[in-house]
Amino acid sequence: MLKLIGTVFGLSAMAFGASQYLMSQTKAAPGAAAKPAAMRPAPIQSGPRSVSLAADPSGHFVADIKVNGLFIKGLFDTGATQIALPLSEARRIGIDPPAADYRVPVNTASGLTQAARVKLREVRLETIVVQDVDALVIREGLEVALIGMSFFKQLQSTEMRGAMLVLKQ
Repeated sequence: MLKLIGTVFGLSAMAFGASQYLMSQTKAAPGAAAKPAAMRPAPIQSGPRSVSLAADPSGHFVADIKVNGLFIKGLFDTGATQIALPLSEARRIGIDPPAADYRVPVNTASGLTQAARVKLREVRLETIVVQDVDALVIREGLEVALIGMSFFKQLQSTEMRGAMLVLKQ
């Protein structure tokens, strides 16, 4: 119990310190205008980055991810070889392979269908950023984007901790 209280106290102190730091970064020097947050450069992170995802009530790990700069909902699936995007989601984020590119046979829950190979410039999950990720656009039979091994294999580790999926880069 004392260890838990110490951990909570430590996390609270870190959060307070981080908020004080962020507030100090937004204050302008006397007589100068403050830079809007969008114009300040993003801090460069060093060391390993970690994201923990809690399982939903059905036991799946679902999160909003940013693909090529736009958000989509992704289901994290270590059984999927690559990231798999439904055609509707791919089109929404600006990816629309020509019909002739749909020549990769894939099995979905709805049965056999055809997919097109694409390369995603960037995939972001909170602080984790992976670039040049192989993916498939699935013409039909897929309702949600699957985040598969083409994403996971670029991470340092993937670990199950009870009902949590912990990803480290």
